Amino acid sequence: MIAIRRIKLVLNNCLSFFALNILSLFFHKTMTPNKALLFINTSVLGDVTISSLLLDDEIFLVHDDIYFLYPDEYFEFFTNYNGKVKLLPYNQKKYKWSLSYRIRLLSKLRRLKLEACFNLTSARRTSGDEIALLSGANKIYCFENSWRKNLNAFSKIVDTMYSEILFKGVVNEYERHFLVMELFGWERKGHLDGRGKFLNKCNNLETLRLIDRLGDYLVVAPLAADPKRTWGKDNYITLIKKFSEHLNIAVIGSKHEKKELNELFTFNNNKVSVFAGSLSLNDIAFLIYKSKLFVGNDSGLTHLALCTKTPIIAIIGGGTFGKYLPFDDSEIRKYFYYELECFGCEWKCIYDERYCLKEVKLEDVYNTATKLLNN
Repeated sequence: MIAIRRIKLVLNNCLSFFALNILSLFFHKTMTPNKALLFINTSVLGDVTISSLLLDDEIFLVHDDIYFLYPDEYFEFFTNYNGKVKLLPYNQKKYKWSLSYRIRLLSKLRRLKLEACFNLTSARRTSGDEIALLSGANKIYCFENSWRKNLNAFSKIVDTMYSEILFKGVVNEYERHFLVMELFGWERKGHLDGRGKFLNKCNNLETLRLIDRLGDYLVVAPLAADPKRTWGKDNYITLIKKFSEHLNIAVIGSKHEKKELNELFTFNNNKVSVFAGSLSLNDIAFLIYKSKLFVGNDSGLTHLALCTKTPIIAIIGGGTFGKYLPFDDSEIRKYFYYELECFGCEWKCIYDERYCLKEVKLEDVYNTATKLLNN
């Protein structure tokens, strides 16, 4: 099964690389660029959330035309954003399978007459590289692809097509983004404090009433896209039972996780509420922002919480340790993991179980959560 998957990935890379080279014959660099800037992130929620840190008017004081391209499935994430950066959502499936859609999107980007394009995607695939490299920008930048187990067969060749690979040797994605911001004169005053301001707003009256009814509550995100990256259902059930004795609990997840979450958390129904697929991404962000504490795994929702300046506890393990989390460990941000020599394995575990997660003690998490709630 793994061998078949690897063959499919290699074939997909070959087709994507072939398409990039064919299209590059027709899409050349813009000869007379404006001062327009394009930032791109074609990855998942956590990565897009980190890139959203750039959506700050104070960063681009001398640029008027700034654009951010991202997958349209996260459109709701930006509901309350009204800054100067112009948002460009695009459909990844259409881009992959529809040649006409692909050409229209690339043509649209080229009409912007870009001075520079920054591909902020962490694990770059050829299709995302294609958008950046064929955008027509005069200068095109990307981060070093630090994923050791990435199966992109042409990554080294594609790297040579960029004007520059930025910040080689810097692994953490938050740090990389801050370094990009500093290129434009931004001064670092204190990690994440004050970032993600548009996430701390809500115009949905139903959501505002819901939060008002919850009173004092904590938010828990017990699941993840990869079930093996979680702390464990039993641990979360026990933790929620303990806290539901004196606090309301908002359990969050995707619409695909709704059935499982409802089955897991049927106890103490007057204290535990499941919100999976019933709230927009923006409303989820606001729900987290207004909570007393967020508890979750190494997942996109944890990055969402991190950017809302909410007290958090994240049980992260060691699969991508340092690449995303831990970051900005402080009095209100605590990370749990059981340290092993194999950290940084990119979740290709050498053991029968992921001990970096399994060995995190429930008592330690509970005690830390209690301290944060009492601060």
